[in-house]
Amino acid sequence: DAKNISVKHGAVQILHDIALTAETGRFVGLIGPNGSGKTTLLRSLAGLQRLASGEVSISGRLIVDMTDAARAREMSYMPQELRCIGRSSLGGSLRWAVSQLLILGVACSALIMTRFCMRCDLLTHYI
Repeated sequence: DAKNISVKHGAVQILHDIALTAETGRFVGLIGPNGSGKTTLLRSLAGLQRLASGEVSISGRLIVDMTDAARAREMSYMPQELRCIGRSSLGGSLRWAVSQLLILGVACSALIMTRFCMRCDLLTHYI
């Protein structure tokens, strides 16, 4: 459930007072033009986007109170594309990409992770 979700980027209001209930076992489609806030809403529902106001809960628990592992057992989020972090920015960016992989709610094979790290020149940091 999402109640009164609002998201801002600086002074720009991206989402305002959004409410959504998705029943267990149902598929929900999100349709809209480019730039209308679809990805921001999905990231908000997954707990990956800071909310200006409102709350998101899964199975009666607020997502802000759930660990990544607990969220992954309840839901999954697949970004449209997972970009390489870059060769010189290992700090918080690396943790963010790993967090996105954990949120998927599936086990990534060592081969997939190795290929991702090789593509991003992070293999020595992964091993």
